[in-house]
Amino acid sequence: MYWTDVSACVARLRTAVEALLDHQKVPKERLLTTGKNKGKMHRMNLQERIDSFASGAVHHTQLQGLRNIGNLGTHGTDDVDDDDLFDAIDVLQFVLAGIYDTQPINSKAAKLGSKKPNP
Repeated sequence: MYWTDVSACVARLRTAVEALLDHQKVPKERLLTTGKNKGKMHRMNLQERIDSFASGAVHHTQLQGLRNIGNLGTHGTDDVDDDDLFDAIDVLQFVLAGIYDTQPINSKAAKLGSKKPNP
């Protein structure tokens, strides 16, 4: 898709963020607890879903950045260029590694936790 339409390619990265949240079982709806629609279900937008998943977490800013650039790509603006696309790919790769590639760091942490002082 990169060779034909950079904006569309960036928009697909936004879709990848949505799929990530789906895989992590982040809800798409929430129950409203205040206001005139109290007790009704509200469809959460991507920003709300990211906030629900990563509020205060290390990946929050990264996911919101991907959402933002994805929105620009979705609306076909000329503000998205090749550099933006490759930056977004780097950010998505980092987020995915941080969420799914925990085996090496967990192994190292377990090794450190099992170390005993020399007698």
